Amino acid sequence: MTGVVNSEFSMPLELMEISLLTDEDAEIPYEIGYTVYHEIVWEEESFTVVTLSNMTVVPGSMILNQTGKMILFNVTGPDGATGFMNVTIPKSLLRLENEETDEWKVYVNGEQVFPTVNSNATHSFLYFTFHLSTKQIKVIGTWVVPELPTTFTILLMLALTSLPLIRRRFKKKDYP
Repeated sequence: MTGVVNSEFSMPLELMEISLLTDEDAEIPYEIGYTVYHEIVWEEESFTVVTLSNMTVVPGSMILNQTGKMILFNVTGPDGATGFMNVTIPKSLLRLENEETDEWKVYVNGEQVFPTVNSNATHSFLYFTFHLSTKQIKVIGTWVVPELPTTFTILLMLALTSLPLIRRRFKKKDYP
């Protein structure tokens, strides 16, 4: 199942200090970072995933794959150039169940890359680099927003288990 997405390109472009975004060994020829806000609507709740990158995130390509516990999106950039990507993900949408032992998995066209990860109480920040062209990116966590809210599920189960008891109580007895 996938969530509905509304991508909005933010302006103006932000000028970034590349040294703050990369490790010492990375050579990235761009200094402009494009910030894009992606709205993912799941079960009538809206979540905003933010991407900051020197490549183009294809508008409308970000989706939530709830059963796979992942978000997917497409990017484009000049063939062979090195690109950077910083993805900010709300923990209420997708996260690690245990930040001490679990790891984010990031794949670029099926090849695993290893992100630098930071987080606070509400968001996870994943930073990674790769060589550009047209690519699909998958970001996989270990917990995803549930399909139905927990409270709703509990109430539904309670109602379904109570129904036979109520029917038995009010069932008319047939006497010969």
